[in-house]
Amino acid sequence: MKTSIVLATYNGEKYLIEQLNSFLSQTILPDELVISDDNSNDSTDFILDDFIKNAPFKVIKVKNPDKGYNSNFENGFKYVTGDIIFISDQDDVWKENKIEVVLNYFRNNSKCHVLIHDLEYCDEKLNSIKQTKIQRIKSFNPSLEGYVTGMATAMSKKFLDICLPLPKFINYDIWIHYLANYLKVKFVCCESLAFYRRHQSNATIEGSLNVSKKTKGFDYLKSNFFSSAIPTLEYQTSMLNSVKNKFVIYLDSPIESLFNFRDRIQESEYKLDMIKKRIEIINKPPFLRFFRVAYFFFQGNYSVFSGYRSAL
Repeated sequence: MKTSIVLATYNGEKYLIEQLNSFLSQTILPDELVISDDNSNDSTDFILDDFIKNAPFKVIKVKNPDKGYNSNFENGFKYVTGDIIFISDQDDVWKENKIEVVLNYFRNNSKCHVLIHDLEYCDEKLNSIKQTKIQRIKSFNPSLEGYVTGMATAMSKKFLDICLPLPKFINYDIWIHYLANYLKVKFVCCESLAFYRRHQSNATIEGSLNVSKKTKGFDYLKSNFFSSAIPTLEYQTSMLNSVKNKFVIYLDSPIESLFNFRDRIQESEYKLDMIKKRIEIINKPPFLRFFRVAYFFFQGNYSVFSGYRSAL
């Protein structure tokens, strides 16, 4: 399998060299590195050009014609030629066996088209806080279906082609994993294969999952308990409509048998119906909500979401 890395950069001079060096330290080197730069105005360009001179693999460097990290990654995706595509941020560091472990997953699992691995939280100086992302997620939710981190993701070229073009209203990595969950082609590797640096300039939203200190499940519940679920459900409605429209395009195509789009469309329509019913419940006065939630729960409809947690 030919491997490609897509690296998105923007004013990354502070940490970029460490990430580039981690590519060189891999037990299996990549075949191709595609770098899309979001018009940096620091020394990023010079660092990249110096790296390219001596790189032992093919490197393509392009400028993002648009602005923002979503369009920056999409721009990089357009140039890849590998069978397996690795996504990389500019400020993390890969462990030496990352490409080797991920390739073995794809080789040994024919149904795997998207793989996400565990990662180790670190501070700005790359000191581990002794907690991985999967450990953090499992402290409040046994399911890893919603585990999304772009820099820990690899995917097949066939799957990437389905993802493009990226929707404008959603982060690129959420879109990739949302599609993968619906197509039932997402696998999770519980081995930590990268150091995930948290610092003041991270592009990712800090939130309850990405803070730089060690957390417990209570921290997640505390930060989310009083938030409104209505925007989340409406957002999911938009997402599912986008998914359905995307799948319709590939009906009767050569890859229909590979991803089974017809069944996935039916599932998305059912979940859309459940989401609309949840929105109706939440829009009711509080004193009416309890009985409607209980009825919805005992019908088994919360199994489409996070079970009793969604009901609560």
